[in-house]
Amino acid sequence: MDDNDAPGIQTGPLLTRDEVADKLHLTPDTAGQLIARTGMGIYLCRRTYIYERDLNAYLSALRGKSGE
Repeated sequence: MDDNDAPGIQTGPLLTRDEVADKLHLTPDTAGQLIARTGMGIYLCRRTYIYERDLNAYLSALRGKSGE
């Protein structure tokens, strides 16, 4: 078994706070707050990151709640 195939290992694009801000047309501070609200953010070396698929899942969940 490859190490990347192990359960619980995350793979995929990792976005910085600034990349999230650009993608969603937010300020960097607001993007950082959004990442914090997801509960899936990663804080390394004074920078905030989130996996793109975690961000997409969170945003999809928000869209689903607004339609109810």
